[in-house]
Amino acid sequence: MAKTTQYKVYDCEVIYPQLFEHNMDRGDDKSDAGRKVLSTGGQTKLQMIITEEVKDQMIADGIPTKSMGWEMFKQHTDAEGVADGRWLYVAKRPWMSPFKDEETGELKPFGEPNVVDYNATKEAGEQVHWDPEVNIGNQSKGKAKLSIYKNGSKRIIRLESFGVTEHVPYTSPSDGEVRF
Repeated sequence: MAKTTQYKVYDCEVIYPQLFEHNMDRGDDKSDAGRKVLSTGGQTKLQMIITEEVKDQMIADGIPTKSMGWEMFKQHTDAEGVADGRWLYVAKRPWMSPFKDEETGELKPFGEPNVVDYNATKEAGEQVHWDPEVNIGNQSKGKAKLSIYKNGSKRIIRLESFGVTEHVPYTSPSDGEVRF
C-alpha cells in the first residue's frame, strides 16, 4: 500500500485548547506519557467535542478508533456525568518532528498549529491569524484541520490548524476572571 497523507476538516466545540507555545503541554518525568511528550519538546493539543456524524466521518476518513489498545473516541458527558450523545477526540501536534534535519542532525520543529479567525479569514480572502495572547476558552467552536498519514495499516494523525468560528473568552479556573 502506498504512503499517503490526506487533510480533513472537522467542525467541533473545544475544551481545554492548548494551541500556542505559552500554553502547550510540556510533559514531565512522572509517567511514560509525560516522558514521551517531554521527549518531543512538548505538544499542542485540541480536545474536540464532536457529533456522532462527525465521528463517523473521521473514522471513514481513516482515523483509527483505537491506538495501542486505547479508545480514541470517548463519550462526552455533561457536568453531571451524563452522556450527552457527543464524542471527545484529542488531536495533538508534537512540538518537534521525529525526523532529523539532514544538515544539522537536529530534530526539526513542527511548532504551533496554524490558528486563524475563520470568519475574518473568509471575509478578507486571506488568512487572519489568531492573536496568541487571546486564549481560546472552553465551548469555543471552530474547524479543526487534521492530517491523516497512512502507511499500510499504520496511521499518524496530526493537528495542522484550527479556525475559530465562535470564540468564548478564556476564564481562569482559579479566580473566575475572564481573560482577554
